[in-house]
Amino acid sequence: MRWGSRFSRRAALLGLVVVVMLGATYWAYSTLRTNYPYRSAIQLDGVAMTGAGAGWAVGNISGKPTTLLMRADAGRWTILPKPAGLDDTASLQAVAMTSPQDGWLIAQNPIPKHDRYNTFISGSVLLRYHDGQWRIASQTIPHDLWALTLRTSSDGWAVGSDGAIIHWNGAQWSQTPLPIDPRLSGPYFDAIAAPSATEAWAAGLDAAMYRWDGSSWRAVDLLAQLAMYAPPLVDARLLTLNITGLAMTAPGQGWAVGSGQSSDGQTMGEILQCSNGQWRIAQTLPGVVPAAVALHTQDDGWIVGDNGAILRLQGGQWRRQDSPTRDPLRSVSIAPDGQTWAVGWAGRLLRERQGAWSLIGDVTWSQAASKSYS
Repeated sequence: MRWGSRFSRRAALLGLVVVVMLGATYWAYSTLRTNYPYRSAIQLDGVAMTGAGAGWAVGNISGKPTTLLMRADAGRWTILPKPAGLDDTASLQAVAMTSPQDGWLIAQNPIPKHDRYNTFISGSVLLRYHDGQWRIASQTIPHDLWALTLRTSSDGWAVGSDGAIIHWNGAQWSQTPLPIDPRLSGPYFDAIAAPSATEAWAAGLDAAMYRWDGSSWRAVDLLAQLAMYAPPLVDARLLTLNITGLAMTAPGQGWAVGSGQSSDGQTMGEILQCSNGQWRIAQTLPGVVPAAVALHTQDDGWIVGDNGAILRLQGGQWRRQDSPTRDPLRSVSIAPDGQTWAVGWAGRLLRERQGAWSLIGDVTWSQAASKSYS
């Protein structure tokens, strides 16, 4: 997700004990609170859980260093130093794991033009977690990458600006071309999902959607499909649809979330369902902007979004759930044990147990920018 803000360096924290040890900041408490004027100063944008209370979260902070990398072990979160090789303008956008020992994350690492104006152009790198460390493991890609998925340790995808779709084959990341005029700017992708080696879906702004068939990407006329199965009072042809989350449970089966603007200017959250490769509008959410979706099965999953919105899929319907925060939530991950975690703005960390969500804590600017993090 693309979010940004400026932050005046004022923060106050109640009820927190911080211990600095071996270059990391450890913290744990059940009810943490922050006090600062811009709640988007701490942005957790991605989470990937690998086991019971174990996983990773990534994000960004105002000021320098800008990266925020966190690790969970038995439910205890640790703020880690910035990975080697990233400069102070880098930002972490997404993380995906295939096991507790192996995974990838996206770092947007702008490329300096070395001109007299000290300007930069878009650039990203991918870092791999291996042998207990995060290391840069790709060449610089001249695009902003936003989303990442791993099907296996040798099959993964990342997508971003200007139609960027790159594939991991177990040995290297390489660009896969789209069937568009290379002289034109490509679509802006915000979401990617790959249910099999011969199927993947990429989607983003302005209803852009492409499907991978194992050898090439083909455009999907999403709005035409939605128009065929639109719910009453919704004219899909008049929607300006931006997709921010995708999750597939099997080839041709899954869900997508995003937001659209109707002809009368009303912003509506959209939940799309894919069945046998065909998409339809399953539900609309007036005033709610969903950001991400994660599925345990085709009939059981979670959606998170703006204003702390949380929805659960049960009985074929997505239903609002009680949320312990009003801050925007940006990413959700279901661990192998079935426990679900979510992260968002203001450094929010949420955990679900038996259907109930609780606020585990929030990260302050002073924690993320402390000496242990430099």
